[in-house]
Amino acid sequence: KQLPFISGNEVTLVTTDATGQQSITKKPYYFSSKILAKGINEFSVDMGIPRYNYGLYPNDYDDATFASGAIRYGYSNSLTLSGGAEASTDGLSNLGTGFAKNVLGIGVMNADIAASQYKDENGYSALLGLEGRISKNISFNTSYRKVFDNYFDLARVSQVRYLKDNQINAETQNYLNYSALADEIFRAVVNYNFYAGYGVYLGYNQIKYSDNSYKLLSTNLSGSLDKNWGFYASAYKDYENHKDYGVYFALRNTQSSKVNAITSVSRDSGSLRYRQERFCLSEPQ
Repeated sequence: KQLPFISGNEVTLVTTDATGQQSITKKPYYFSSKILAKGINEFSVDMGIPRYNYGLYPNDYDDATFASGAIRYGYSNSLTLSGGAEASTDGLSNLGTGFAKNVLGIGVMNADIAASQYKDENGYSALLGLEGRISKNISFNTSYRKVFDNYFDLARVSQVRYLKDNQINAETQNYLNYSALADEIFRAVVNYNFYAGYGVYLGYNQIKYSDNSYKLLSTNLSGSLDKNWGFYASAYKDYENHKDYGVYFALRNTQSSKVNAITSVSRDSGSLRYRQERFCLSEPQ
């Protein structure tokens, strides 16, 4: 036998018998970090205090403690089971379970459900996702999440507490800044690497709240012009609000392993911005 050869979304195994005859076996192959090998356990436990306005204020901490735990188990080489729990000292209890399944070697389907109780309010959440590779250069992923009744998780609790503590009315703000408060989220993304070092992304996001919604279409283009120069361009448009759109372009120059510069220009709903940054790493003293 020779070592398997993986190219794009296909694995090739060449076997040579005692007479010298070779047989070639090709099968679809798709790798995802959502799938664990059979018998593998993975878990994590986290506890801490939420910090808000990171990078703006040094000590903007909540006074509640949050905790979460998650576990995954490789039931087989194609099926991974998962479970999770979240809690907070102000009354959140959240339990969830789910799975990820390799589909014919060309993609992965995952599903998750969760139930919560927070301040005498109960709710549920369900998520279904699919990711895969259409060809060597084209990949995709899509997901749909819906919450029922008064569902809460740590993200939703932290945003509600922040809005309340700072006396902010989310209805007067940009809802996209508070996606954890959404009732439904649908995402669909296609990535196409059409040339070595170049890639294009096309994404659609539909976010629904109890009294508002967004339908955003966005596209990104990035590439490396040579070993020192690269670029990134993006654009988006909200089809619920035709006045909400934006474009962005950045040019990057890596002068050395310690020095790089970025020049960018953006236009967002009529507002034009220009920015220039230069990063340098100094030798430790």
